[in-house]
Amino acid sequence: MVDIPLAQPGERIDECELLKWFVQEGDQLEEYQPPCEVQSHKATIEIKSRYNGKVANVLHIPGDIIKVIECLLRMEE
Repeated sequence: MVDIPLAQPGERIDECELLKWFVQEGDQLEEYQPPCEVQSHKATIEIKSRYNGKVANVLHIPGDIIKVIECLLRMEE
């Protein structure tokens, strides 16, 4: 299992709101494919995956506030 965290989307951004998922549990996720979209106080950002694998667990729902480096989802490589 690989944990996919919310990467630092920009300077002085500590948290983001999850706007929507582009994947669901069981989907195949390719490297550089965005699994979700988040919004900070500065911008709306598509998060990119750094791994290829199958989405095992989606850990948040739209509207959740997620801290930087907090786990967004888990994947099976």
